[in-house]
Amino acid sequence: MPAIMPAIMPAIMPAITELSLVPPPPLEAWAGAPWTPRPWQVAAVAAVRTALRRRGAKPVVSAVMGSGKSLAIAELAYLASARGLVVVTTPTQALVEQLACTLAARCGAENVGRYYTHAKQVRRVTVACNASAAALAVELALRGARPALWLADEVHRSEAGQILDVSDALGAGYSVGFTATPFRSDEGQALSLWTDVAYRYTPSDALRDKVIVPWVIRGWDGTGEAKDIDSVCADMIRSHLDNEPGPGIVNAITIEDAEAYSQYLCEHGIPSAPIHSRLGREERTLLLSRLCAGDLSCLVHVALLAEGVDLPWLRWICLRRPVGARVRFIQEVGRVLRAAPGKDHATILDPHDLFGTFGLAYAEALGWHEKAAATPDMEPRKPTPQELKIRDPVVTGVVAAWARRLLLALQADGIAPADRVSSSRWRRLEASERQGGHLARMAWAIRYLPEEHREPARIVVRDSANLRRGSSSDLISVLHAVADAAAGRQSWTWPAHLVVEPLRITPSARA
Repeated sequence: MPAIMPAIMPAIMPAITELSLVPPPPLEAWAGAPWTPRPWQVAAVAAVRTALRRRGAKPVVSAVMGSGKSLAIAELAYLASARGLVVVTTPTQALVEQLACTLAARCGAENVGRYYTHAKQVRRVTVACNASAAALAVELALRGARPALWLADEVHRSEAGQILDVSDALGAGYSVGFTATPFRSDEGQALSLWTDVAYRYTPSDALRDKVIVPWVIRGWDGTGEAKDIDSVCADMIRSHLDNEPGPGIVNAITIEDAEAYSQYLCEHGIPSAPIHSRLGREERTLLLSRLCAGDLSCLVHVALLAEGVDLPWLRWICLRRPVGARVRFIQEVGRVLRAAPGKDHATILDPHDLFGTFGLAYAEALGWHEKAAATPDMEPRKPTPQELKIRDPVVTGVVAAWARRLLLALQADGIAPADRVSSSRWRRLEASERQGGHLARMAWAIRYLPEEHREPARIVVRDSANLRRGSSSDLISVLHAVADAAAGRQSWTWPAHLVVEPLRITPSARA
């Protein structure tokens, strides 16, 4: 076992019994940090310290992806490390490196260790991947030490038996979890290791604070000569880059698929490269640098946008391969929504109409829909035969896309509840007479839509016989949501930060 430097031996002692004796940190406590904290991060740290005063509490901080939870983790580690050893766990080796860098900036590089396959450093603050956390717990036990504080990142992965056992072995004095989905996927229950959500930072908060950016969804309109998915995606990518140049990402199912499609794009005039786990870390870093610098238009990835990857400068994503799990879908889309200087929106190219299948709800209950199983460092689980099957692109009507955009914006801001989206087949059936009548009765609520959407909405409602069930359902939900938001208020207007591309359509168009 690696020797531990004498200078840090005082940190590797049994945990103190009352971390809560340290008062919640005021804003001034961040003065020495190499960053300016966001108000939510300060509030989250204070809420956690308050929660830890309750006997047996193991609170969770729920923060929308891309909001900067690693900085809150760093501040809690900094404060607790003054009283004892801190252990931070995270699912992958790549996340160990990312978190360790953030923690080193706050706690000092000499105080932060990495503990995984290629590093066995035990220091005042030790970051371990979940797979190596058991070995770390054993090493600490042999030294007669236990952590004062355990900070668990991505805790929706903590239901695996491996990390459940680690929880007991560490015997930390206090435990705090961080995630965007603090509920079990299969049962809709709170994660068993954790007691409650101490602080929530929602998509609505993030949009208002400009932590994430609004999105523009581009479906396939069925025009042009291209009909197979690879050529359709290439046309969509080329059209987007002609209007909005910038770095983007395209998804693939396997490494071989990523390599083949990257070559296809290059042959069709779109500079690209594959990125996957068979490439070394330096090669992957170089590819990302080339993408950011504009030498490449896009990278074709397998699991680059899984949890924890921070690429806020990405401007667009093409969902070339349909994602079978709702959690994975949200992870992929969520990464491109992160804010960056000069970035006022993100574009999502959606040739399979995945937004009509999944929707985009960041509610914590997202975890109820698909089990978020742990994955290796860069690659996802082996795809099923159904997932490997090449699917044709799906034509998305302009009215259907517009109605969905409105509803998704309201859901992200918490104005409309997250819907359980029905099958794509159901959404494409003819609208029912009942839906048409409901739309007509709700037409009065159109006045609460942004001005540029009101006349198109009136045209669509008048021509509701030409709608599909999906777009009718979405528009009904939109009108109910704005009507409910305005109920009992003297004045209510559509939030200015929810910018939705308007509908340009003739009255006879079908949705």
